[in-house]
Amino acid sequence: MSYKNCPNCNAKIGKSLMGKPNELVSEEFYQKLKDFLPDDFIEEAYCVKCVTDFNINLERSNLYSKYNSFLLNRLYVNKRIDKKKVLIKELDVAVEKREQAIKELIELKFFKDVKIYSNTPNNIELVGYVESFLVVNCGMWSTASDNFNPLLSVIHDQMASSGSNSDKLLSEGFSKAKDFIKYDACLKGANTIVDFKHSFSELAGNGKILIYSQGTAGIDKDRANIDFTEIEENHNSKLESIKNEIKEIEDYFASRTLADLKTLIESEFSVA
Repeated sequence: MSYKNCPNCNAKIGKSLMGKPNELVSEEFYQKLKDFLPDDFIEEAYCVKCVTDFNINLERSNLYSKYNSFLLNRLYVNKRIDKKKVLIKELDVAVEKREQAIKELIELKFFKDVKIYSNTPNNIELVGYVESFLVVNCGMWSTASDNFNPLLSVIHDQMASSGSNSDKLLSEGFSKAKDFIKYDACLKGANTIVDFKHSFSELAGNGKILIYSQGTAGIDKDRANIDFTEIEENHNSKLESIKNEIKEIEDYFASRTLADLKTLIESEFSVA
């Protein structure tokens, strides 16, 4: 399409009474500008005069000055910032869905089959350290130290005199502590816990007991083991897609500054 005047700055295209004739930028360079500039900013064409004028201090229609005003207006920036906020929320939801799928797989298929050993059998491939913390309110007061044997003695003495159900509460606490550490082992892709042990501490003499459980997650290759492959395949593509969209927005801001526009123009024209 031929133009008598530049669509951007309205300068006359063609010969000039003074100075060099003005012409539109090449189609190749216009495509570079189109790839660089936001869709809602780009004009149908630009001339050499408005592209190579870097005077930013006056109210003019040269490309450089207009782009600066556009950035300061932040309309297009805010639009992409809002999009990024939406994507971050979508990412959080997608992560929650993947975690829920993993939780359901563990609880339905593998959780109860995790074996626990106080020693370390030779056929176990070690994966990593696992631990859990649990506070149990045993319902009675004592002055026992952090040593478990005196603590247990105090508890049983109290139970004998008060008929408390503290033994039941502690038993339930032991069971939950094992559940927590078995779940942790499943998350590591293990089906066994070795070198397992509990330790106990009374908290400030108020009847609350801290149960700390620890061990090493391992894999017994002779037994079925948890596999997250299907879940990863179903969910990771969605997660990666959202992450890529967020990165595109971040990269867009990082590579489309006013200085970047000037560098692009100077790579095409010799600007005095």
